[in-house]
Parts: sequence; structure tokens; C-alpha cells
Amino acid sequence: MSQGRLYLNLGNSSVQWGWWEGEEWTATGRIKAEEPKTVAEEMREALRLALPTRARPQSVAGCASRGEVGSWRVAFERAFGQPLLLLGTDFRVELATCYRHPEQLGADRVANVLAARQAGLPPCLVLDAGTCLTADVVDASGRHLGGVIAAGLPALKAGILERAPHLGLFLSGLAEAPQVWGRDTAENLSLGLSLGLLGTARALVERYREMTEGVGRVILTGGDADRLAEGLRGAGEVLPLLTLEGVRLAYEKSLVR
Repeated sequence: MSQGRLYLNLGNSSVQWGWWEGEEWTATGRIKAEEPKTVAEEMREALRLALPTRARPQSVAGCASRGEVGSWRVAFERAFGQPLLLLGTDFRVELATCYRHPEQLGADRVANVLAARQAGLPPCLVLDAGTCLTADVVDASGRHLGGVIAAGLPALKAGILERAPHLGLFLSGLAEAPQVWGRDTAENLSLGLSLGLLGTARALVERYREMTEGVGRVILTGGDADRLAEGLRGAGEVLPLLTLEGVRLAYEKSLVR
């Protein structure tokens, strides 16, 4: 049997996955979060193509930033022959935090802080650009000071679809945001959404810089991390596997207790 482990980041808009074997990530990817069975089967096929000689994973562990996970557990166990174990439910990790109610801190954010701390990145601001744009501040000792939850690009799109459904036609295939002004409805929406995301991110970075007197790094992760990096013009460092790395660290710690 393969000694590889499959790690997941179950988001509301996408599912990120990574295969860890030995001391490295040997295959990674991201799949649009559709019906759980479809996602699990697509991931199994992607793994078959990337790692054709591997057997089923030794274990499947992940974090979830979505409410309902029962159907995902069923789908992944059927696809990979192993139960899906989730951070915060099936295994836990101790995290020094100033959160008034630590149990409210999302597992994906816990994973991000853990990975940043393990990599020696603090003091830092972690911006995770997914369905929501989350910000987590970690001081030099590795303590989580708090953060922010704002709308990410998918949430911004969903808000427009809910309140102005007639614009849905133009949201289905957004082009790159124009450099100056939009000259049709699709370009107007693309530019507005991009500026909404980047404006929030820039405000968070500015707030962090003011509160820390410029000390500390800005770490970017999540599905829209590259978009943020371009808009922030070098103010942040992209670590696309940060969340998966945090899940891996937490799961491996649970095995030695």
C-alpha cells in the first residue's frame, strides 16, 4: 500500500488537494466545488494521472470552511476507501489565540496560522482569498491576535447575483479587468469586482502596517492569491499550499499523541 496521504481544503467555491509522500508534496490541484461525488471522482482521476503507480492513500485528512460536510465524508470515503478526517472535529491542534471564543475560529484559518508559525514567518498578516477574504494577524511569538472576515470575489459575485440577477449573464464568463474603465457591462463588473477585492486587501495591509510600524510579512494564499499579489504590487508573498501544509502539520501531530 502507498504511504502517501491525501490532504484537502474543502472551501465553498473550490476544493484544494495535495498528495504528501516522503517529505514533499508530489501532486497538488484545485477543483471547483460542485456536487461532492463529482469532485471526489474528478480528484481520483487527477491523482491517477499524476501518480499512476500509487495505491489508495494511507489516510485522507482536511479542513472545511463550509457548513455541511456529511455528504463530502461519504463521497470521499467511497472514492478513496478511507474516512475523511477533519481538523477541529476528528483531530485538533492547540493554538495560542486572542479570540474570545476559540472554537469559532475556522479550521482553515487555524491551519494557516499553524503553517505560518511552523515556517517561521511571524510576525505576519495572512490573507486567504477564497469565497471570503480572511485576514489573520500573528505576532512574533506565534500567537494569533485576531483578524477580519470580508467578502472574497465569489461572495461579491453571489451578492450581485442575488440582488441584481439580470446581471448574471455578464458574470458567467468575466474577462480580465480593463486597465482604465469598463466599456461594456461585463468589463464594468469585472473591474468593479476586482477593485472591491483589492481595495479591501490594500486596506487590511495598510491597517497592519500602521499597527506594527511596518514590521512583519504579508502572506497570500487561497484561490485568488495571485490576483491579490498582482494588485498589491509586491506587498505580499504567495504561498499557495499554506492551508494544506497546516492541515498536514496538525494531522501528523495528532498521530504522535
